Amino acid sequence: MIIILGTIKWLFFDVGSTLVDESIVYEKRMRNVAKTANVTYEYVYETALELYRQNKKGDLETIKLLNVEKPKWNFEDEIYRLSYCFSRRRGIQT
Repeated sequence: MIIILGTIKWLFFDVGSTLVDESIVYEKRMRNVAKTANVTYEYVYETALELYRQNKKGDLETIKLLNVEKPKWNFEDEIYRLSYCFSRRRGIQT
């Protein structure tokens, strides 16, 4: 492995909705799970939140709990926030 020092200018770690807002994807996934499992969206949401609080993957664990098929991830509903992040870094208001 060759390491070239001084050439990397930016390194990003997306730790959750920093560069990509996935909130719409998660909401649609949870609504789909609720419909398939014949339970309320609120039940799915609250169950997932409780599991997230336990440091578990709330959406996936809720899907397992309800014994339903995992809905596909809708990449088209992701909102990319790169321009927002770069403009904030430079102090530009968007």
